[in-house]
Amino acid sequence: MFYTDYQSVADPAVRRRFAAAWGVPEESLSLKPGLKVTEIVAEDSPVKGMYVFGENPVISDPDVAHAPSTCSTSSEFLVVQDLYPDRHARYADVVLPGSSFAEKDGTFVNTERAHQRVREGVRPAGPRPRRPRRPGGAVGPRRTAGPVPPNAEAVMEEIPPVTPSWRA
Repeated sequence: MFYTDYQSVADPAVRRRFAAAWGVPEESLSLKPGLKVTEIVAEDSPVKGMYVFGENPVISDPDVAHAPSTCSTSSEFLVVQDLYPDRHARYADVVLPGSSFAEKDGTFVNTERAHQRVREGVRPAGPRPRRPRRPGGAVGPRRTAGPVPPNAEAVMEEIPPVTPSWRA
């Protein structure tokens, strides 16, 4: 598998660069590639919990016929966060509200590596809205990847040192 710019996770120099950027020990970043999506949702998967956000694995799975049963049986705990709950949300143990692009400040990057800057157009709904920096941002400080960047500008500053194609 890969880091940004298709940099191999098996390359010790790449791992060193990401560890330095994230302020974590090198050995906390594995040199072993992770699982593919189809391996994560397989019935014999070692993954016991999933946090699915902004995607519908029931539709995006190559074998749509088996995806619903896989989503409901392969993980012991499933969290779904999306703007509109759809079919995969019915298998979730917890469903969290998502937010639309109009409620966000940051960027979107597609698979062609084109990025689009967006600015908040409307305030997120709710009495105490939270603006996500990255999925799972609330648990970021508890993970090995270090603290969640405080704003979109900080996220953008983090990318070029570890992503060659983004350097000027």
